Amino acid sequence: MKDAPAGSSRDTRKLAKLYSEVSHWQRDRGTCLIETAAPKDGEHVLDLGCGTGELTAELARRIGASGQLTAIDPDPQRLAQARAQFGASFPTIRFVQTKAEDLSMVSDGSIDLIYSNYTLHWVLDQNRLFSEIERVLRPGGRMVTEFLGAPIETLIELLLMMPEGAKALGENVYLDEVGWRALIAPHALAIEKLDWPETPLRYENLQALFDWLEATSHGAFDHRKLSAQDRAMLTRRFPAEIELACLGLRMVLRKTG
Repeated sequence: MKDAPAGSSRDTRKLAKLYSEVSHWQRDRGTCLIETAAPKDGEHVLDLGCGTGELTAELARRIGASGQLTAIDPDPQRLAQARAQFGASFPTIRFVQTKAEDLSMVSDGSIDLIYSNYTLHWVLDQNRLFSEIERVLRPGGRMVTEFLGAPIETLIELLLMMPEGAKALGENVYLDEVGWRALIAPHALAIEKLDWPETPLRYENLQALFDWLEATSHGAFDHRKLSAQDRAMLTRRFPAEIELACLGLRMVLRKTG
């Protein structure tokens, strides 16, 4: 895939499996987001960043056999796992490997609902993304999304302990509310909701945090590469359960033209 996100080139079958096993927080947030999106029977839905497909399957259940669902992701192994796990059970799902800002396989004005859970902060070309969102939504169609609204300090600290950690930090985009509104303003997309939910990330111990960060960063973090000094410091600092503050950004957009 041309100009694939950097994380996609690091994706492996092992990382995809680990992500499916440990991404409970993303799944919980995504389940709440499905309730906000309220997909209806027979709708045409685009799942923007489907990952290993657990939430995609729930969307497919909601739209029924008369609906259509296109599920995209740039990560080949996560998409392969989603296809293997849910493709046969839900023939209405079309799985496509592509990045979020390239929706060339989707027809103009064909989508009732774009659903995107903890994906948009990974998209570097936001201008192109919103042009594509505007193009594929039908008039009156909606986009319902939640994603990371600001960097998480402890995770930055952990990534900077990695040899390529500083480079990995450049794989995410964060804007303030003024920035998001300015980005969306040129498009035929009305902002119906824009809020900043605070939801803690909880891990039973340090290893659980390591596993989650390794999976969600596509291996940019690897606890085996920690120096002995850094590992000892982290073990002292996080001797038991860990809770990290997380600021999300939730938006509901409506195609106006």
